[in-house]
This record gives sequence, structure tokens and C-alpha cells, in this order.
Amino acid sequence: MTFHRPWLPLFVAGCLFSGWAEAQQDAGGSSAPATGGSTAGSPATGSNAAPATGSSAAPGASSAFGAAPSAPATGARPDNPNQGAVPFGTQNPQGQPQGTPDTSPQASDNPSAGGSASAFGSPDKPGASQLQQAPATFSVPGFYGRGTQSFTVGEGRLARPRFRFSGNISLGYDDNVFQTPTHGGSIPTQKVQVQETAGSPAGSVQVLVPSGDPNVPDSVQTVQIPAVAPKFRTVTIPGVPEAQRIASWITKTDAKWDVQFANRRTLFTFDVGAGVDYYWNRPGKKQEYTGNLSLIYLRKLTGRAQFTAEVDASYQSQPDYSQPNTPTSSNVGSYLSGNVKADLSYRLTPRISTVTSVSYNTILYQEKTQSADNYGTTTFGTELRYLFSPRFTLGGELRYSSDAHGNSAVLDTTSFYALIGGELTLSRRFFASLRVGEVVQEFSDSGDSASSPYLEAALNYRITQQTILSFNGRYGYEEAGAANTRNMVARGGLQLTQIFTPRFQGVLSLNLLRSTSTSTAEVSDVGAATSTNSTKTHSVTTDSVQDTIDTSLGLYYTLDRHWSLNLTYSYTMVLGPVSTADYYRQRVFLGAAYQF
Repeated sequence: MTFHRPWLPLFVAGCLFSGWAEAQQDAGGSSAPATGGSTAGSPATGSNAAPATGSSAAPGASSAFGAAPSAPATGARPDNPNQGAVPFGTQNPQGQPQGTPDTSPQASDNPSAGGSASAFGSPDKPGASQLQQAPATFSVPGFYGRGTQSFTVGEGRLARPRFRFSGNISLGYDDNVFQTPTHGGSIPTQKVQVQETAGSPAGSVQVLVPSGDPNVPDSVQTVQIPAVAPKFRTVTIPGVPEAQRIASWITKTDAKWDVQFANRRTLFTFDVGAGVDYYWNRPGKKQEYTGNLSLIYLRKLTGRAQFTAEVDASYQSQPDYSQPNTPTSSNVGSYLSGNVKADLSYRLTPRISTVTSVSYNTILYQEKTQSADNYGTTTFGTELRYLFSPRFTLGGELRYSSDAHGNSAVLDTTSFYALIGGELTLSRRFFASLRVGEVVQEFSDSGDSASSPYLEAALNYRITQQTILSFNGRYGYEEAGAANTRNMVARGGLQLTQIFTPRFQGVLSLNLLRSTSTSTAEVSDVGAATSTNSTKTHSVTTDSVQDTIDTSLGLYYTLDRHWSLNLTYSYTMVLGPVSTADYYRQRVFLGAAYQF
């Protein structure tokens, strides 16, 4: 022991000097950025350290709880491709405009925590005090037919102020306010003869002529009766001309309020808005009222369990083909569409997790003529997920749904889904999911059942720092609105966002919708009978197909912190189910928005 004691002071001094040198390097921010691939979730080693310039070797586990991204330094620019898209016109929590570097550290529940992110986001793992904590990430399961949403604290929506209120007013033009068919049917004016009095043909009658003498018998003579022509009058039946397109100028006003809050265990977003559209030249009712409400709540209950609740409701008169459960037909009047979904995710092992969900969807029509189509759908689902690799997750899912029509029980159906699929996360720029399987639908009243393939697909791809591509698709049964009728619908929505400058952004969207309605009716065979005198019948099936193409282009420019301008154009074309129902429609709006 006496031999080693002279070296003890030197050993202690060396440790102190090494710690002082590392602290000075972290405080000065002189660390060189990594040039090679970095391990997923590796935190930056200084409050001002630059993010790694190479690709992430493992972008994170693609599990039910989201991907674990590489942890960028808080000094990185909001438009850094490794940090996700920053919505147009947003600000970071410090009130800086989009594109301005945010050099302040991110707030968290545990400031001293460090370490890497996991499949649940960024766990509170003790680490050295000089290590930068990775920003919390959240993965929110979307509604059925929609992909997963990802959120990162300090990025995108979570870089906005906690509360925002904005108002918008715009002037536009609609060249077909009633969705009038391009080549609608018409009935020409007709003139018909209506008989007023009946005529009689010529004839003869025998008449007894008295002789006047009692001694002379009366004589019978034949008298000829001339014909009488019937009398007619001409009646003109007015024709029904082809419906003419009606165009109108429109003034749109609306107000919106949104809230966003997140820490390392909780995510909360809330949006509510209301507006009115005034049609200057439209006959009849000139006002249309709109409203929307959406909410996301996520809570990481434990290191293994996560609860998510989502609400999306809207009141509108114009169809929104970007939504998964909106009516497939036009001219249905104003309607309320509501979607509520809750998910409970639990990680059984590092590779195996489960997701149990329940949802309720409804559409309520304002017009009495459409009230029979009001319905509500309750769906229960359970999914088993296996983390095959840090980039790929396999899954199998079972669902059971029940459609209830309060005003028409013959339309009630039940459906059972059996699906398999997976999710692919190549990097923080690329995410894709696919579920395929079979659905069996049965009418509760008649017991008639049928099966069909079912598909859900989603894609989010950030092509460059300024270009973002997203896609959602679904194929399967939807509400038919008639007894013994099945409505097979294929939906696809594509959106391309281009950020030209921090102030100027464009959004191009395309929605495709193909609806095939199959009706089955029992028809009696005339003259066919069995020995029991019962009439033979056979089934007759008819199909009707309707295609919808809806595209829009929006340009948005921010003038300053409060004012922004927007220009939008949309084109909608509907083909079928008969040629006389085809129509197209164009709408263009120029507006200004003010953010408080």
C-alpha cells in the first residue's frame, strides 16, 4: 500500500482535469459534428452542438408507441430534415418566426434526465449532467383508414405557442353552387288532346207511329240517327328544361382557436373553429354554417402502457372528400360527421406489444329527406404487433363493427375484419404502413352476408427539406343507404407540400373516390309454379358506379407575425352513376388571416 500512495494525488488530479476539460468543451460548444452514422437516440453532447450530418444507423423502433428518432440538438434549425416538417406560419415556443434557430433548451419534466429515446419516445434515463436530453416523441394511432401521426416536442405543431387564435375572411367564386349536371336530362313541351264529350256513331231506331184511328193499327217506322263527333280540347304540358348552372360570389368568414401542450409523458392538442359562407347570387338559402372540433390526448401511463384518445367532428354542407367517413354522394345538404377513438397500447416484451381500441363514427343529416340515412358505427379492435427489426413491425388485427340506423332498422349491419400488415420506418423522413385482409358484412334484419377484400395504406415521406409527401388509402365496405345494397368504396388521398421560403408555402392535394353500389332484389318468374302452387323467384343484381375526382391547390404567404394571405383553387368532377348525373365544379378564394 505504501508503494501506491505517492501516485494517488496524481490520479485524483488527472480525473479532476479530465472532468474540467470536458465541461469546458461542452460549455463552449466546440464539439465537431459527427460525420458518420449515429446510433438511434444518441443525445447531443452540448447545448449548442450541431446535429449529426450522416444518416442515422437505426432511426428507432417501429412499434405501437412510435419510432425513436435520433436526438437533434436544441440549437438546430426548425427546418432541419432530421427534425420533421415545420408547419407554415408557425412559431417556436420562444415566439421566433419559422426558420429562426432556436437555441434555448427544451423544457421537460425531468431536466436532469438524459439518455436515448425508446419505442415510447424519450424515457427518463439517468445520465451524465453534461448530456443533452433527447426531445420527447409521440406516436398517435390514427382513425381507421388513416396513418399514424408523429409529434416531437419543439418541432412542427409543438413549436407553436401554447394558445393561438386566428380569424380569416376571404372572397371567392363558385361556378356551380348546386352541383348541376353538365348534360342533365330535359323533357320537351308537349300538346295533348283531352276529350271533353264523348261522340256517338250513326244508327237507326224503330219508332212506333200512332195511326190516330182506333180501327187502324199503329205503324212501326225506322228513323235514322246521324253520328255525333266527340269534342276535344288541346292541353299544353310544359316541358322540363335542362337545369342550368348557377354561379355565385361567396364571402367566407371563420374563426379558429388551437391549443398544444406536451411534456415527456403527456401530449394534448385541441382545435375548434366556426364560420359562415354567404352566397351572393344563390336562390333560396344564402348562408351556410360550418364548424369543426378536433382533440388528441396521449398519456404514457407507465414505461410499458400508453393511452390515446382522439375526437374529430365537423358540421358542413359541402362534401370534404379528404375525410374517410364522409358521404360518397353530393347534394345531401348539411350534415354532422363525428369520429371518436380510444387506444390502449401495452408492451408485453421489448418486441411484442398489443393495441386495444374502440371507436364510434356517426353521420347525422339535417334534411328530413335524408334522415333515414342517419347512422352510428361502433367498432372494437385488438392488434398484436411484433418488432421484427428497428425499422419494421409486423402486426395482426381483428375488428368487429356494428352499424345502427335509428330511423331504418333494415339498414343495420355487422362486420368482422381479419387483417395482417406491417409498418416500415426507414428514417425520420419515411414512414409507411399497410394492412390487408378480409371483411364479412351481414345485414341484421335479413341475415344476408357477403365478404370482400379490405385494405388500408398510409405513407409519409419528406423528400427534401422543403418537400413533403403524404398518402392515405382505404378499400372496403361503407354505408350504402339502402336495404340489401352493399357499397364498396375505394378512397385515395395524396398531398404534396412545398415550402418555397420560410414565408411562402404551397399545398397540392388530390382525392380519388370510386363507389360501387350493388343491389339485390328478388323477382318472381311469371308463369312458373311448383306443385305446391308457390311462385318461383330469382335474384337480380344491379351495379352502379360513381367516380369522384377532387383536387385543390393552396398558396400561403406570411406578411408578418400577425397577417398572412392565402389563395386556394379547387376542382371537383363526378362521373356517374348515369351520364345525366355527371358534373364538374370550380371554386377559387382569396383571403387574409389575422393571428392574435
